Amino acid sequence: MNKTTEVFPEESLPADRKCMAYSGTLVTNGIGTGIVVCTGVHTQIGQISKMMENVQTLSTPLMRKFDRFGKMLAIAIIFLSAIFFMLGYFIQGYALNELFLIVVGIAVSLIPEGLPVLMTITLAKGVLKMAKQNAIIRKLPSVETLGEVTVICSDKTGTLTKNEMTVTDVLLANKQYTVTGVGYSPVGEIFDNGKKVAMGESDGFDELLQGVALCSNSEANKSGDEWSIIGDPTESALLSLALKGGYYGFKNNKRLDIIPFDSSQKFMAVLIPGEHFNTIYLKGALKRFWKCLYSTAVSVKAIPTLLNGGRSNFHPWLRKEKES
Repeated sequence: MNKTTEVFPEESLPADRKCMAYSGTLVTNGIGTGIVVCTGVHTQIGQISKMMENVQTLSTPLMRKFDRFGKMLAIAIIFLSAIFFMLGYFIQGYALNELFLIVVGIAVSLIPEGLPVLMTITLAKGVLKMAKQNAIIRKLPSVETLGEVTVICSDKTGTLTKNEMTVTDVLLANKQYTVTGVGYSPVGEIFDNGKKVAMGESDGFDELLQGVALCSNSEANKSGDEWSIIGDPTESALLSLALKGGYYGFKNNKRLDIIPFDSSQKFMAVLIPGEHFNTIYLKGALKRFWKCLYSTAVSVKAIPTLLNGGRSNFHPWLRKEKES
């Protein structure tokens, strides 16, 4: 959904307020600045969370069986206590105060005090067994619930996978590079036929990594020894590739202009200033900007279009493709 700065009536539905970006909204493309107008429970997600507090929680099968057993046991104890009371009063002739103490003692002795402890120990053993399989369970009754499960419906992304992509191979016009490492962490090496490639050894490959680093809206952050990349999964994988090649700090270059990636246009372009000329770096589906190729290079890279000094608009074809 496209967002605008147009003001909408207060009575309009949340989905119709195109001037608002709600908490949890995913930005697919574009750059903008927003003003926070609600936080916490006052946001739309906060309202949903507040409604969830009134939802009735369901008990586990074990707890339902335990409650049913407790009710049946209570009825049985009351029934037996009544029988003992009548036998002692009408047949044995005990005094009421003495008979009351006897019946209460019998009722208390019939309660299985060790049953909750036994159930807790059994569930704790189940939790320990699950922990050995790298599954942490917060509530003990959940162990028994897992035993009752027959079908599991799971979302693959983020559950069975980490929603991370990795560049493993880079193909140029006359070379193929192999990249090691897993996930977004820029820990890995680049090889050319088994030989490790260092920064500055290959002009074509270096310009490719430079274009990848510049033509990206993802951000890489390092906290101690841990790396994290915020942004689109594809861009994050490419940015990780650039970092493995040693291209740090290129995000500090000032952009003169940008065409954000869009699923309809299938490419992204940035205009980067240079000492003698400006350069356009493009990233996306090759067939979308094949027409702007003006020559064949030895290496395939983020095709630079040389522009005269000063701020300049993008190549007219790019603007036309963006508008189409």
